[in-house]
Amino acid sequence: MALLDTQAPGLSAKDREEAELYGRTAVGLLRDHHWPADASPGRWGRLSALRDGMMAGNLRAVAEQGPALIHASNLHLQRNKTFMSFGDQTLEWWSAGAIGGAHLGDRYAFRAQAFGTVGDDVPSPLEPAQLGEIDGIVFLKEAVRLKKPA
Repeated sequence: MALLDTQAPGLSAKDREEAELYGRTAVGLLRDHHWPADASPGRWGRLSALRDGMMAGNLRAVAEQGPALIHASNLHLQRNKTFMSFGDQTLEWWSAGAIGGAHLGDRYAFRAQAFGTVGDDVPSPLEPAQLGEIDGIVFLKEAVRLKKPA
């Protein structure tokens, strides 16, 4: 990526965008292959943070193209830290939405979605402590199957 920065003035916008994609991918793959070999207790937290960091990089790259609607788990797109019980540990890391939102500012908005779970009549309630981090909530009272046009 440092070499790309030094050569940026001589590249077309298309070539620069493509080189940034390849560079971001290469750096992510190198990190993704390094950290699984780590045997320390913090390994899973670092891997989770790495995944969301890579997602945040992709969010920023997409946002550079203009407005976009991104679908992913609420836990990845929220703006706060993620906490997850993992054996006897509680893992914590910043979500892709928190990282991307820090860079994108008011150009980033998060709308929570919940579709329920197969076999459950009602989806889990939203976490009241996190409602301040959500820009919009949509409730679907009834889902219907649309007919194909004749």
